[in-house]
Amino acid sequence: MNIFIIGWFGAGNIGDEAILLSEVLAIRERVKGSRFFILSFNRERTKRLTENISEVDRIIGFNSKDKFFRSDFKGLLSAFKNADAVIIGGGGIFQDIYNYYPIPFFSAMALMARLFRKQLVFHSVGIGPIQSSFSRILCRMAADSAQMISVRDAESKELLREIGVKKEIQVTADPVFLLRSMCSDKIDTLMEKQKTDRDIPAIGVCVQNLFPWSKENKKALAGALDILAGERKARIVFVPFGVYQDGWFHGAGSEPIDVTASKELAGMLKSEHSIMTSHTTPEETMAAIGRTDIVISMRLHGIIMGISMGVPVVALTYGNEPKIRSLMERAGRGEDVFYTDSLDAGKLADRMGEIISRNEEFRRDIGDKARYLKREAEKGIELLSGKLSQPSC
Repeated sequence: MNIFIIGWFGAGNIGDEAILLSEVLAIRERVKGSRFFILSFNRERTKRLTENISEVDRIIGFNSKDKFFRSDFKGLLSAFKNADAVIIGGGGIFQDIYNYYPIPFFSAMALMARLFRKQLVFHSVGIGPIQSSFSRILCRMAADSAQMISVRDAESKELLREIGVKKEIQVTADPVFLLRSMCSDKIDTLMEKQKTDRDIPAIGVCVQNLFPWSKENKKALAGALDILAGERKARIVFVPFGVYQDGWFHGAGSEPIDVTASKELAGMLKSEHSIMTSHTTPEETMAAIGRTDIVISMRLHGIIMGISMGVPVVALTYGNEPKIRSLMERAGRGEDVFYTDSLDAGKLADRMGEIISRNEEFRRDIGDKARYLKREAEKGIELLSGKLSQPSC
């Protein structure tokens, strides 16, 4: 079976790369004879990610804005023509708060699948925020084209209902909750290579600047980290997730954006710290997070990887971005969400200090939540696999 997977792959976000890897490995286990076509915004990056997966048949390259018309349109048409099914997702690809591009692009892909009369599945997608009326219309049209829809949280389902989608919608969980079990040997090996003094607490930090947040609040975060590092003799490890450099996002430039954000915050610290290289694999990133005692993250998949590895998490988020708050509430950790417009160094340090002091208790609790969310992600894959096994309509 030829399966064409379309998502925000190759663009430089470790979270999206982890989604792709999780999906391909999970589908390969369940749908025998699978062959994958993958749409990528950087063919070489996706080729490296999937080089040991023989079932990946072809990678169709799409370019960034200034090179859009040099994209592989012939390969795209061929993939649609030869696919037995098209999967859009997962990831938060139907939103228009970071830039205008995703909803028109992925809606066009959905309509292409419909034109080619292919079975279309929305798999564990995140919907919203959607600001413009036109984006809402496009999103509804795209969803109406799908034979099956699963979303990664209840808020996404509610928004689809709000914009007029009436067909059945399943709530599952992000596919990356499956990555730990599917790549356990590799992740464990990487954790051994990254072995450090376990008597020294490690604080994982994932920051970004996709939305601006004030210098005062950044100083508050740095202050909290300094307090914690001083009191606990802890080491601070920055784990960048976004390496966009192609201009899709405001703020993208010559340096990977999360590295820039990490360096800016690191420059406010008095404590010793390190910054991981941004050009890592999903497994390397998950292993690095697994070596920490607590993760404080502005990145959704930093939180997902922390939960998956049984590491207590504290979330930072913008007020108009619901996906992180939604996940933390689902994981039973709604009280550990802090907002980037109102950070208090003392309160944040106190909460992180309490979590480190009661680390084993928090690890047990987060482990229970990880198992639940993994089951929800497995439900999504089983629904997807069942649909792929049905004849195309």
